[in-house]
Amino acid sequence: MDRPQSKVPASPAGRQGPRSEVTDQTATTKKLVIEAKGLTKTYGDGKTRTSVLKGVDLEMAEGEFLTILGPSGSGKSTLMHILGAMDLPSSGQVHLFGQDLKNLSETERSHLRNKKIGFVFQFDSLLPEFTVEENVLMPARIAGEDRKPRALELLRFFGLSRVQHKFPPELSGGEKQRAALVRALLNHPELLLADEPTGNLDKHNTELVLHDLWELSQSKKVAIVLVTHNEQASRFSSRTLHMTDGKLTEAG
Repeated sequence: MDRPQSKVPASPAGRQGPRSEVTDQTATTKKLVIEAKGLTKTYGDGKTRTSVLKGVDLEMAEGEFLTILGPSGSGKSTLMHILGAMDLPSSGQVHLFGQDLKNLSETERSHLRNKKIGFVFQFDSLLPEFTVEENVLMPARIAGEDRKPRALELLRFFGLSRVQHKFPPELSGGEKQRAALVRALLNHPELLLADEPTGNLDKHNTELVLHDLWELSQSKKVAIVLVTHNEQASRFSSRTLHMTDGKLTEAG
């Protein structure tokens, strides 16, 4: 694969799955997925008032892989809830896919989440009594949709075809987290929010998952926001920001 040497990591040893789809998008005009300006979030009143976000500005385009580094309690998860249309800021504006969240009803925000946003968390939440394929297809079956061809395509993309009929307890930590990624991508999201997805993984599996995320942003044009304590993630992302005391700053 032709990759910019300064920003793109080599494929981890032993990685399986197709790699031919990866393309360089740096010269392509991209549409904005996130436009946030002056975001604040406060909780409580009077003496109990706590400011969690303090004037956060953020723009992000399709296919961009953004890593946000910061300690616990810095506001990362609060920001992710707002970017995931699960909460609204106390002040400021946030547009997702060109839509102002404050102008949307809760039903409309729920529809936006279901159709355009995928979520991956530190714990994979796979059901142990179902196979990988069944776990991946669970959301689609609940919605009455046939997404099996899409699921099989993604399982191949992430090198999981050989374990699709196995149960979660039979998988490695990295395989389980990649299965959770497949489930999050089943509805063709334009934005993927990943909250500490490698927090429970060893170094090798961490690199596998981070490489998968990088390749996903490159080949599928999915915008990815990864929040983590792990500075290793910066090697894989196109941009890194630091969150400290409710404020975002560019990495030095």
